[in-house]
Amino acid sequence: MRFDPEHTLYLIDISSFIYRAYYAINRNLKNRKGEPTNAAYGVTTMLLKLINEVNPKYFGIVYDSKEPSFRKKIYNDYKANRSAPPEDLIPQFDKIEAIVKAFDVFSIKQGGTEADDLIASLTHEWQAKSPKNMVIIVSSDKDLMQLVNANVQLWDTLKDKFFGPKEVNEKFGVLPSQIRDYLSLVGDSSDNIPGVSGIGQKTAVALIQEFGSLKAILEASQKNKITGKKAENIKNHQQDAQLSYELVGLRQESSCAISFEELKYEFHLTDACKQLFRELDFSSLLKKLEPKEDVKKGVSLDQHDIFKTIQKESELNALLEKLSQKGEFGFDLETTSLNPRKAEI
Repeated sequence: MRFDPEHTLYLIDISSFIYRAYYAINRNLKNRKGEPTNAAYGVTTMLLKLINEVNPKYFGIVYDSKEPSFRKKIYNDYKANRSAPPEDLIPQFDKIEAIVKAFDVFSIKQGGTEADDLIASLTHEWQAKSPKNMVIIVSSDKDLMQLVNANVQLWDTLKDKFFGPKEVNEKFGVLPSQIRDYLSLVGDSSDNIPGVSGIGQKTAVALIQEFGSLKAILEASQKNKITGKKAENIKNHQQDAQLSYELVGLRQESSCAISFEELKYEFHLTDACKQLFRELDFSSLLKKLEPKEDVKKGVSLDQHDIFKTIQKESELNALLEKLSQKGEFGFDLETTSLNPRKAEI
């Protein structure tokens, strides 16, 4: 899907990239020093693939804070069910930050502020600049779907699926503006958000479709407009629902205090990037990128036939003849996944 680059901001929730890369790439991947590099390599290839596909003019990477957010202060068990990161992933966090910095791409993190809240703030500030402005949030996090509207979409790059208002409604049965209400009822086990015990997805959707919002549902239960077991569950867990509503909501009131000129981006292979790739032993990526960078800058190359566009059938036949004489050859493909067992061309 293509969007006007002059008005489109791409925001990457880097945490989702990190964990996907870690589990998709062979965990035995290490550099010559014996340091684990699988997540760092995966994140690098995912970033390069995205840059190559969309060539973003405005581009930002958003980090979670290491310090707890307001959610932990109002609910001590928030995310309490999450285990610590795998030991071989922990030392790669700094490597990934170094890669992002070497790419010379804008990145942001704030102490005590989660990535979702930063993304919400940046999204609203960008949209406020012009009615033409679009935001593409690169993530599969359902919490972020409450930001979706006519000019904001979520892009799940693993499935290569975009979520606009229609797709969110098809997935959950509610509008993007009702995702907060929906999650307040059903809870979210990944973040240890309680929701209303006994209220499942179908019941939550039916209640929201009938009453419109969590506030209206709670009022209806107090006026006995909701009957049966679900009414009892709502009355008994009203405080859980209200707490969940606070936890799920994205805070947008604080300004990120940045100039959107900082978000302008054009890929270039920096010296820092080259050095880092050598340290991490990403030699195959370096070989791929260096010739492209030289050609882009108009540098004359001594080697011949580094790139050649096949435009005629006769040229294709000549190439096939040359390849058949070699006996074997290799080629690179764009695929739908980094996992070779799931990847499709």
